[in-house]
Amino acid sequence: MIAGLVVLAPTACKRAAAPPPPVQAQTSRGLAEWRRVNSGRHTADEWREFDAMLQEIRLGVMVDREATGSEAIDAVVRQKINGRSFAEVLAIGYGAKRHRLVPLRDELKKTIDGNAWLVTKEGDAAGAAHLASVRARQERQLQEFDAQIAETERQLLRLEPQLPKTLQYARPPERDLGTAATPVSRERAREEIGGMIERRRAVAQLQYGAWPVRLDPDGASLTGEDRAEFERRRVEAATTGHVVIAVSLKNQWWIYDEPKQLPAFSPAVLANLTEQDRREIENECLLLQAEVWARMKAKKSESESESESGTTDTRPE
Repeated sequence: MIAGLVVLAPTACKRAAAPPPPVQAQTSRGLAEWRRVNSGRHTADEWREFDAMLQEIRLGVMVDREATGSEAIDAVVRQKINGRSFAEVLAIGYGAKRHRLVPLRDELKKTIDGNAWLVTKEGDAAGAAHLASVRARQERQLQEFDAQIAETERQLLRLEPQLPKTLQYARPPERDLGTAATPVSRERAREEIGGMIERRRAVAQLQYGAWPVRLDPDGASLTGEDRAEFERRRVEAATTGHVVIAVSLKNQWWIYDEPKQLPAFSPAVLANLTEQDRREIENECLLLQAEVWARMKAKKSESESESESGTTDTRPE
């Protein structure tokens, strides 16, 4: 029985391996020496990760403007890691990386939401294609930010068991990881689109004259040959994709007969609109097109008459 105790005693007294020494970074030379002495404790991949996180800490110091100038920045970095364990330095680096990326990601998301309201001029196919390209590029950038942030948070969770409670990171708040613009409410979309139409109408009146205008989509106000011509064009429009609207301006009726050139609203703006909403918006936009066309036509006719007579009359009828 005693012999058994004697045999077990050395095993019971066996000491656990000493933990790796903390980072010594009071000086640049001290940090280099600590790394040389402990180079064999970590793999090449682990040291590359360590160096990457030192760079993130350095970037964090620069972003937060804790110091300026290379030497001053390095001094702050060494102060942050001095006396820390290898895992703690990694965690500080990943925390700095998340702190840097999240505001950039949120700012880009705001830009994407703002760009949802951009609308090119009717019929501007090149402009619409460019806008779509910009939106697609921004959405890809947002995806990249989200992937980097998610990986950073995964690494923080991996390291957390090795960290003291004073260095453990709180769980990040839930984020909307959608890359497209946030869908706009139906009420706001109707209000903003209605405001856009009114602003374009005001600009047209300022540019071409604020003459009273009358719009007749059915041509019911036309008579005789004008009515027959209107009906003929409306039949053709069913196959050509044109819109035909009778417009009265300055005591004269004209027939607007042009291709439909509707604004290209983003999916975020259209997301919550009903089919009835979309039909009404389309009708309002087409009526505005006919009105602007008529005002331009009347302005041109007025300018030609003034050139022939040498007089100017800007009084509304």
